[in-house]
Amino acid sequence: MTRYWFGGTPADYTVTPGSGNVVLFAPGATLTCWNAQVGGTQYTDLRNAVGGAVTSVTSGDGVTGPAGATPRFQAPDEVLTLWIDGGTGTRYLMVTTDLPALLAGKISRAGDSMDGDLLLADDSPAASRDYVDARAGGAPSILVFGYGGIVSPAPGSSGSTTTSGGR
Repeated sequence: MTRYWFGGTPADYTVTPGSGNVVLFAPGATLTCWNAQVGGTQYTDLRNAVGGAVTSVTSGDGVTGPAGATPRFQAPDEVLTLWIDGGTGTRYLMVTTDLPALLAGKISRAGDSMDGDLLLADDSPAASRDYVDARAGGAPSILVFGYGGIVSPAPGSSGSTTTSGGR
C-alpha cells in the first residue's frame, strides 16, 4: 500500500478575510481531512512530514513553518484526493502532489500523448490507444494538465481552448 503526499506547494496556504476583505494568512490553523465535501468520514490516520502519526494538520505559525503554509503530510493508504477543512465548515479539495509522478508513466514528455492503456483504479482498461484512435479518426488529442485545470481544444476550432476545473 502507498501513502501519497499532500500540501507543501505555493498554493497550499490557510487564509482568512481581514479588514476590507484583505486576505490574510491564517497561521496555526487546525486542518481536518475528509473523504467527502459534505458529510463523509474524517481521515485521522495521517502522517506528518517526518512520518509521525497525526490526526489533523496544523498550518505554519511563523516558527514551525511559514505563517499559514500547509505543511507536507501523507494521507491514509491509496488516498489520492481529500477534502480539507480549516474549521469553517467549508471543505476544499486537495489532490496529491504525487500526481505528476503517477502520470509520468502514462504521458510521454516528448509529445504529451498517451502511452499504453488508461487504467481504472481496479486496473481494468478505461480506454486504449486503439479505442481513442478509432473514435478520433486518428486525429491527435491534447490534454494539458496544470494548476488552471484541464485545457483542451474547443470543439470545432483550431487553436482556441476551453478550460475546466482548477484550484
